[in-house]
Amino acid sequence: MEITNCDSIKDSLIEYLRRGVEVAAFKDDCVLTLPIKTVDDRNVDIVIERKLPDYFVVHDSGKSLAELFIQGITLTESRRKHLESIAKSYGAELVRDVFKVGCKQAGLENAILSVALCATMAMLELIGHQPEIEEEPISARIGRTLKSWQPPFIHSVDRRVLVKGNRFPHYFDFVTFASDEAAHHTAAIKVLPPSYGGQIQAERYAFLVLDIERTHYDHWSRFAIITKAETWPTSSIKMIAGLSKRTLELKTGEEHVVEEVLPGYMNEMVA
Repeated sequence: MEITNCDSIKDSLIEYLRRGVEVAAFKDDCVLTLPIKTVDDRNVDIVIERKLPDYFVVHDSGKSLAELFIQGITLTESRRKHLESIAKSYGAELVRDVFKVGCKQAGLENAILSVALCATMAMLELIGHQPEIEEEPISARIGRTLKSWQPPFIHSVDRRVLVKGNRFPHYFDFVTFASDEAAHHTAAIKVLPPSYGGQIQAERYAFLVLDIERTHYDHWSRFAIITKAETWPTSSIKMIAGLSKRTLELKTGEEHVVEEVLPGYMNEMVA
């Protein structure tokens, strides 16, 4: 019987991780994309910020809980406590909807894996979640509407599209790619839930827009869909509107409206 070569398996796994990890760096900050899939088919992104020469904050930028909201899961008090306990079990904490760990250089690897595990475990909330039709995830409504709207000159409608900015990678929730960009615009949609404060979301969106300046993606028509708009500061909504070709403000309970108005708005976006 052939004896399993354990060292070769270890080496193979290390090589797989080496190939699968992507990194974007600027000065002392990094964003790692790990070859770890969540149940909603995303790779985990981890942000590493250097605060002091030998002190770092490692976090998921709030993306995990924002994804839960977009998928139609409300963060109730019991869910929050459950997620806080998950974070604690991995040596992390949940602060303003962000999984994070503070550490020195020697603890960086452990901190990265801790936050990655938190981000992965949080998405298990999606398993068995059966939303009522009234609370169907906004992303599902948008995706279905875009597929129905898709004209012949749009060759694909893609979800969760990664764009590489000058400093960090970013995601648009949906991108409709034009077959001929000289004739029609490619349009990029960003869904903005108030998952950890409208002002913070607006600032994050502003950073995305500024970070893709002078790149190919800066030519895309940007469409921001703001959910639970009644909870947003007016100044935050104005900031987002100033950085987008079109915005759609949806108050709680108005999610169904997106199916009625999105086709007309998309025609404007790509014209």
